[in-house]
Amino acid sequence: MYSPITAATASPDPPGHVTRHFVRNAIIAWGFGAAFFNVAQGAVFTAFALNIGANDFVFGVLGAALPLMSVLQMAAARAVQRTAIASGRY
Repeated sequence: MYSPITAATASPDPPGHVTRHFVRNAIIAWGFGAAFFNVAQGAVFTAFALNIGANDFVFGVLGAALPLMSVLQMAAARAVQRTAIASGRY
């Protein structure tokens, strides 16, 4: 009988291979979640900017802040992952 736990422990791959696979899948899932969050949350911030009477510059900054931070978070996560692998901690 096949068991994922038995398959993971009896794997000929180096230690941590399965963990990296699950972490990679979690990061991909987070990316989709972040995209949907930004689509939904961006409208709230732009409505807030309209409500307080912000000028065009502030309106643009508030509208662009969330998507920009998500892109930077993905880049930072990748940089941390590469640094941890290179140092032997991951």
